[in-house]
Amino acid sequence: FDLCDFDAEPAPCPAVSFAPERSDGAVDLGAWDTDCQTAQAVAGASKAIAFDPGPHADGTASYRLKSQGFTCSGSSLDDEPTITWSCLRGTAVVRWTVRGL
Repeated sequence: FDLCDFDAEPAPCPAVSFAPERSDGAVDLGAWDTDCQTAQAVAGASKAIAFDPGPHADGTASYRLKSQGFTCSGSSLDDEPTITWSCLRGTAVVRWTVRGL
């Protein structure tokens, strides 16, 4: 993995289901400079974050999470029931979207 390669694509990882009978979960999961097992563990921790539907003064909500040594930030728009997450640990990056909130 080369941090200076702006065309680098993340390793695609399998989605993480939060509820077997529903479509809740972490989708579009990607990992840079870490493995999918770690990325899935980090994304799975976002299940515990309560979704805040708003309304918010600026139309967005912000979220924070720490998992597996990663520091994560998430955001959602008032009119969309999803949270987009991005996490960093050194050079490693994990990104995903939580849907089905």
